[in-house]
Amino acid sequence: MAYFDFTDRVAIITGASGGIGSVVARAFAEQGASLALLDISEELLEPIYTELKEKGCDCITAVCDNTKEEDIKAAVEKTVEHFGKIDILLSIAGGSGGGKVEDMDQDYWDNTMAFNIRGAMQLGKYVVPHMLERNYGRIVLTSSVNAVFGEKVDPLVRTGYCTAKAGILGLTLAMGTYLGKYGITVNAICPGVTDTPQPRNSLMKYPPFEQWYNDHNPIGRIAQPEEMVTTYLYLADENTSHTNAQWIVVDGGFTKA
Repeated sequence: MAYFDFTDRVAIITGASGGIGSVVARAFAEQGASLALLDISEELLEPIYTELKEKGCDCITAVCDNTKEEDIKAAVEKTVEHFGKIDILLSIAGGSGGGKVEDMDQDYWDNTMAFNIRGAMQLGKYVVPHMLERNYGRIVLTSSVNAVFGEKVDPLVRTGYCTAKAGILGLTLAMGTYLGKYGITVNAICPGVTDTPQPRNSLMKYPPFEQWYNDHNPIGRIAQPEEMVTTYLYLADENTSHTNAQWIVVDGGFTKA
């Protein structure tokens, strides 16, 4: 059997311009996949789109705000119109929501839920029917180490983000358990702290955090985006047909130490 061969497979990638999303897009393109690259603006998508097109990847872009159902619906329709099918959904877009519960603003809470858990659900709403038509699909959602680990230090408490990312695990379980019989697997990845702009602009602004994290991580450092790639490839592979309704924590052992 050919492993990690995505020739003739069509994948939607949300957050495709981001730190993890862009390296995942490159990896799937290198393995032969055709790609629909989704993010919140064409300006953000242009560099990765141009790079992959120049390398021969059949790819399109679609502007998609994860909080807007109409954007998600239109992006899925554009993908099917161009490629005729969807084999793989890689839901990577997401955003942090900080603050303690007693200080939580309702609009901020609602937006955090919309961007993370509601966006993932609505992607499933519009992608799954196309997978059901063909009795095949691989859905990989992106949760976080914060689904299973909450910060105790005041500047780092992220009630909304932890809640939303834990919800991704519930969605993974709920979808995977009924879609598996149709040849559709649903799994999630829980990245630990990864060297991308989002943590650099949030967690890393609290000076002691990175040293504390490194001291408590068996690997001794935060992750690089490239270290997430093979987990996405594995869960999206055609031969990964008996891994379903699961989540994999990719954190260097931080949550086990």
